[in-house]
Amino acid sequence: MTREQLVEKIARACCEANGQEADAFLASGTEAEWTFYVVDAIAALSAIEAAGLRIVPAEATNGMRDAARDWSLKKYGQGIGIDASDGCYRAMVAASPIEPKEEA
Repeated sequence: MTREQLVEKIARACCEANGQEADAFLASGTEAEWTFYVVDAIAALSAIEAAGLRIVPAEATNGMRDAARDWSLKKYGQGIGIDASDGCYRAMVAASPIEPKEEA
C-alpha cells in the first residue's frame, strides 16, 4: 500500500466517523466527501511517524521476506527461510508496544 492509499483510507474512515458517506459527491459533483478529510489524515499519519512509529502490515509481504533473506545473507552468509522470516515478523508485531484494538 502506498502512502497515498493509506491517506485515502484514513480520510474515508474520518469522513464516515463523522456520519458522512465517503463516496457521496457534493452538489458540484466533482469531489467526494472523503476528500475533505485528507488534511486530517495526513496530520494523523504525520503524528504517528513523529512518535517514531510506523504502520506495517499484519503479515509480512514478499518484499519484506526478500529483505529479511537479503539481510541475513549479507550479515551471516546464509539466507533466512520464509517460515523463519514469517515467524520472526509475527513475533515482532505481537510484541509491539502499542496495544492492539480490542474486537467489539
